[in-house]
Amino acid sequence: MKRILLGLFLLAAFFVVACSQNTSSETAEESVKEENTQTVSASENANTQHNTGGEGMGEQIDNPHSGMGSTDGKERKIVVPEEVKAKFKSVIVEISDNSSGSPKFIEREIMIGQKAEISGTPLTVEVEHYLPDFVMDQSGVMTSRTAEENMPAAKIKVYNKQGLIFDGWLFKNFPGIHSFQHPVYDIKLKGSVTK
Repeated sequence: MKRILLGLFLLAAFFVVACSQNTSSETAEESVKEENTQTVSASENANTQHNTGGEGMGEQIDNPHSGMGSTDGKERKIVVPEEVKAKFKSVIVEISDNSSGSPKFIEREIMIGQKAEISGTPLTVEVEHYLPDFVMDQSGVMTSRTAEENMPAAKIKVYNKQGLIFDGWLFKNFPGIHSFQHPVYDIKLKGSVTK
């Protein structure tokens, strides 16, 4: 009888722990999703665009680095140096489709300041900015130290048929930091194309 009670007690304890871990995991996922769908003010974005002719460029967000995890409540500003604007025309992203047993990789060149549909997927990727030598100063301004690709980063938005699903940064050297989170697709920054 004691063994049965002990077994039931252990089973109940295991169930409680398992349920609480799932709840905290769901909460964390909801938090990341909420953080990644924040939106940049139009006045802030007007000073930092690579191109003004891109489709959907009037649509802005409150926080241009929502994937950066700001906790101080300050809005961040992105400053793209003129030498960077003059040097780079596009970025190359790699999308992996994990819906089948083995991943299928798709590379896509996307012009800076424009959107591109990713063939074979429901995704559209917009590249807002490219900073080849990413740095964020103490005041939160994000820029590029040089035009050399020492710490390449791209500010992107990802859309599906329902709308915006990601608004954040891709880092070539650190693909797992603030990365795009999706059950089927992964997106990585692979490189850039100069003018």
